[in-house]
Amino acid sequence: MPTFFTGGAAGRVVQLADDHTQGTLRFVDIKFPDQITFTAHKSIITRLTVAHQCNYQFLHTVGNEIYIYVFGDRIGQVTISGMSFTEACCGPTNPFSGNGHGFEEIMKWYEAHRVAAQQQPIEVMIGQTGIQGFVVGLSGDVVDPATRLMQFGLTIMVLPKKGN
Repeated sequence: MPTFFTGGAAGRVVQLADDHTQGTLRFVDIKFPDQITFTAHKSIITRLTVAHQCNYQFLHTVGNEIYIYVFGDRIGQVTISGMSFTEACCGPTNPFSGNGHGFEEIMKWYEAHRVAAQQQPIEVMIGQTGIQGFVVGLSGDVVDPATRLMQFGLTIMVLPKKGN
């Protein structure tokens, strides 16, 4: 995993491929159909949220009895958030020769893999555990207009496992 530093001008990021000590370990990946990477999307994943819930009902009776009815599981939600950059370091080895912003690459990824475009789930890997779900939403907002830094959020809906 590369290390990132600010690269001179505001809003630019440098990726160092040299041997170095890692500050964190990457434990979130999108296994299918493709990963969101700094090299391909000028974006990094910074946050993951997972929310699951049971489908239940509590009934309080006049006699002070409490009954619980369980109907299985409700649909879950996974949210992947991150930061998108305007460009990487300057120079002839710059992998980002285009004028596009990283959020534009995230929008292209969303358009290609949203549930309305393909009916196959993607798989979000948390360590060695996979969660399959459908990409249903994208949000983005500008964090710093001067540096053109943006943050994004992808919403993935997760169907409950059958038989639960």
